[in-house]
Parts: sequence; structure tokens; C-alpha cells
Amino acid sequence: EPQQPHDDQSPAPEHTPPRSRPLTNRGGAATLIWGVLLVILVIGVAVAGWWVTSGRYGEIPQVLGQDVSGARAAVEAAGFTATVSEVYSDDEPEETVTGTDPDAGERALRGDDVAVLVSQGRPTVPTPGATDNLSAYQAKLSDRTLTWTVGESVYSDDVSSGIVAEVTPRAGQAVDTGTEVTVKVSKGAKPVKVPDVSGMSERQARRAIESAGLEVGDVERRFDEDVDGGDAIGTDVDAGSEIPGSSPVTLILSNAITVPDLEGMSADEAAAELRDLGLSPGTGDGVSDTSVSRGDIADQEPSAGTRVDPSESTTVTLRESTMVRVPFVIGRSVDSATKALEDEGLKVTVDGRQDGRVITQSPGPTSRAAVGDTVTVRTL
Repeated sequence: EPQQPHDDQSPAPEHTPPRSRPLTNRGGAATLIWGVLLVILVIGVAVAGWWVTSGRYGEIPQVLGQDVSGARAAVEAAGFTATVSEVYSDDEPEETVTGTDPDAGERALRGDDVAVLVSQGRPTVPTPGATDNLSAYQAKLSDRTLTWTVGESVYSDDVSSGIVAEVTPRAGQAVDTGTEVTVKVSKGAKPVKVPDVSGMSERQARRAIESAGLEVGDVERRFDEDVDGGDAIGTDVDAGSEIPGSSPVTLILSNAITVPDLEGMSADEAAAELRDLGLSPGTGDGVSDTSVSRGDIADQEPSAGTRVDPSESTTVTLRESTMVRVPFVIGRSVDSATKALEDEGLKVTVDGRQDGRVITQSPGPTSRAAVGDTVTVRTL
């Protein structure tokens, strides 16, 4: 029979396994560090969000009533870079701070430029410069807050065509900002007629040109057979033409040389006068001229009064007279009379005694005869 258990034995107690701890590789210190980092991250994100949304912006301060240095200091203290900009003002005196750009109370990125506006007072109408065309002058007006209207162009002796000649109100006048200025552009000098100066002396021609409101520019010399040297042939612009006043015109003068009258002069005298005028003497064949003594000039080519071109041939051919004045030999011996006549290039025929004295001669005394002609003397 199976053995029964004893009644005094109590049942064996149940075995309870121990409770397991959660698995982790962090100690208490690590947890603390991670917590701190998390807090810092949260704060950083919050600060960054604040900076992006509003923290990097500042409010531009009110600077009215301050001097320039004080206004700049206030702008910089608010976190901005202060600059100074001059502006025109109808109400604020010069050197007065009128505000800022951007305006006070507006928000802007810290570090941005903020201009302190300083009054220059009322603007003045700018003076047109010597090279100010319409667009250049309009830019000057805009810089001074002024507007413009373009008036009718005007003639001006002093201002070149296309340059601003007149403005209204006058240049330099103080006006309100936004004032409209009437601008008139020059059409150049008023046209005048070119005078006819042909045949005038150079001095007269210059006076006529200047009296007409023009100027003598270059002076050109050319040949004209009808105008004496040094006198005016004309101008490079036809007489009667209209050109702008004060314009330069070229005065054209004659360079002609007028051949002088050399008849009756000795060959040496005639040659010297020609050279003084810039002409060259030449020698031609002798001529028989009863009015001019032997060796003196009896003919010339070109003739006296002819105008010649100095750039071309300037030779004047001189022809000496071959006529001699028959010497007075009446009363002389035949030998003395013969010598006197032969010295003049004349031949002698004696009618009468060789040892007598001359009582007549033919041709007569002081008349002229050609060299080689015969003079007949009669003796007693």
C-alpha cells in the first residue's frame, strides 16, 4: 500500500522569483546633464525665435530739437549706424535737425544706416553752368526739390546753342521747395548779315566785319588780278549771307604785287626797286626811244600797274634806251668835236676844213640819236 504522508508535515512554501530592474545605461549624473542640455536648447530656440521675429529690430529714436552731434549719438545708442543727410526745408532754419530717415518710431534692423536730416534752409535757383544743357540743368533742379517747365528758346550772344541761357525765377534767388522754374535754352547768337568788304583795306574790312556783329577769324591771302596787294578780296562766307552773330569769318586779302613804273630810271635804280617789292629784274633788248637817255629804262614787261602773282613768275624784263643825247660841239675844233661825239657812240662826218672850227651840227645839240648814228659837222 502506498505510504501516506504524515499529517504533521506542512506544505512546502512557494518560490517567488526576484523583481527585475528596468534596463538602462544612464546613471543619475547623466540624466541631470541631459536635462540641462534640453533646457538650454529650449532657451536657445526661444531666444532665436525672439531675435528673428523682433529682437534684431530696434526703434528709431526721436531726435527733433537736438543738435547734429546729439542726434547722431541718439541714433547710434539705439543700435544703428548714424549718417548725416542735408535736406531743404521751407520752415526749418539752416543746421537744424529736422528728423531722421526712416522716421522716428519706425523699426529697422539694428546696424542699418539711419540718416539724421539737417536743414539747408530754403533752396535757391541754381546758376546754369557753361555746359549745362536742358537735362543737366533739370538734374540740378531735382537735387534742390525744384520742378521745371521749358520755355521758348532764345537768342544769346554769350551762350552756345543748346545750353541753358535764362531761368525764371532768376538764378540764386531763394524759393520754396517744389517751386517751378521756367528754363529757356539758347538758340545761339542772333543771325546777322555778312558785309561786303571787297576792295577795302585790311583795316576797313576788319572794322566792317566787327561792326556787323561778327569776328575776324583766320586771314587768308590769295591772288586776285583786280585787287591791290593787302586789300580785301572778300570773306569765306558770301556777302549778304546770314550767320549767327559773333561767328568768326575768314578775311581773304590779295597778295598781288603791282609792277611799278620804271621808265626813265637807271638800270640799277629800277632793279633795286623791283627787288624791294619781291620781284626779279630781267634784261631785254635795247630800244630806240628819243624821250629817254641811253642806259635808262625805256620799256618794261609786264607794264607799269600790272598785278602779278608772287607764287608764279615774278620777273620784270627791263629794256634800256639806245638813244643818246647829242652833245653840243659848235665852236670846238674838229678833233675835240669828234672825240665828244664818238664818246657817246656816234659817228662823225666833217663838212669843211679839218683844221677849222665847227659852226653847225646835224642832228642839233641836245637832240637824241641812236648809237651808231652819224652826226655831220660843218667847219669854217
